[in-house]
Amino acid sequence: MNNKEDAATKERVEKYKAEQEDIKQKAEEYSVETELHLSKHKGLAKAITLFQITIAISAISILTRRKFFWYIGIVFALCACFFLFQGLS
Repeated sequence: MNNKEDAATKERVEKYKAEQEDIKQKAEEYSVETELHLSKHKGLAKAITLFQITIAISAISILTRRKFFWYIGIVFALCACFFLFQGLS
């Protein structure tokens, strides 16, 4: 009975080792995919932040009736578009 248990245990260990390699390979693939999504997320987050800043500066421009702030808002909007297109590609 002891030999049977040892053989069954050995068989399970070998099975788990084979499964462990498959799981490790899948995890590495997911890790690469995660890094790609994270880099896209960072670019899109920058774009959203810059768009929000653009809206705030544009509102200040409207309230103060100064074109200088409007031009600054345009610069921020262009930067936001850059990060948006970078994040989408």
